[in-house]
Amino acid sequence: MNRKGYATESAQALLEHVKKEQGLEEVFGFITDLHNAPSHRVMEKLGMEYRGVWRLSFFGDKMGKVFVTPGMKELKQYGIV
Repeated sequence: MNRKGYATESAQALLEHVKKEQGLEEVFGFITDLHNAPSHRVMEKLGMEYRGVWRLSFFGDKMGKVFVTPGMKELKQYGIV
């Protein structure tokens, strides 16, 4: 682990690009390695809200931590149940 902030910096740039070029305001983040604390910290640094561990059907029913952009309401409309 180098902890130089590269993951956070590149993820932030990606989020800014998606918002600007695609007009998306609501974005998900998923971590399927439930013990990956560095990835959890990156999501928090990005301002993403942790919504718990969910079964992710689009990842073969793997369990994963779900993060969302602030203010997202209902996750079921996105197929997260």
